[in-house]
Amino acid sequence: MPHRPEDVQRTHAVETLGGLARDIAHPVAVFYRALRDEGLSPEDARAITGEFIAHLLGQIPKP
Repeated sequence: MPHRPEDVQRTHAVETLGGLARDIAHPVAVFYRALRDEGLSPEDARAITGEFIAHLLGQIPKP
């Protein structure tokens, strides 16, 4: 059964997002842990880590 183009695009997007999540998971976790080790509260560390993630994602070239 042939795949519809939308299904192929969706599958590719999911695979790309999964790969991206795996690639940034370790640096993000290390960054969060360092903030907590420096004494930041979990809420503050999460907020700053969210900004870090946004920065990382912002560096990805748009297709």
